[in-house]
Amino acid sequence: MASRRHRPIEGHEFVMQMDRWGAIPCRVTEVAPGRPLPFTFGDFDLRWTITPTAEGCVLRPEHHGFDLSNPKHRFAFDNMGPG
Repeated sequence: MASRRHRPIEGHEFVMQMDRWGAIPCRVTEVAPGRPLPFTFGDFDLRWTITPTAEGCVLRPEHHGFDLSNPKHRFAFDNMGPG
């Protein structure tokens, strides 16, 4: 069963609530200290790079795995670009 909390444990499943898009099922695919944290994000791949700062950290997301011939993927790609 998926949780609502993100945990850096390989295979951990969670649900990310996206206001306009609803509940997106996710699964952590790899955990390696000092490296980006990759996970599935619906049927895409997402990777978070976490960089410590004096005030906390900077979280940088990167999406991968878009099939731009798929209308759902194209829509997501076009709308995620602006953030």
